[in-house]
Amino acid sequence: KHGNRIYVPQRSIQGGLGEKFETDPYDVELHGLMTEHQYTEAIENLNAKLRPSRPNSIDGALLVT
Repeated sequence: KHGNRIYVPQRSIQGGLGEKFETDPYDVELHGLMTEHQYTEAIENLNAKLRPSRPNSIDGALLVT
């Protein structure tokens, strides 16, 4: 059996080198699994935890060379 899933949109950051999850719940089907506030809080937390793994300026310089 397949349950409901929340599709979390992403957007490009740092000139297309990285991606970030969109924290705005507008146009996101939450299926009654969480409130808009809970969604925003969860995605902000996820983005903060993923920050160290995102490309930085050194990665951009290495890509250019």
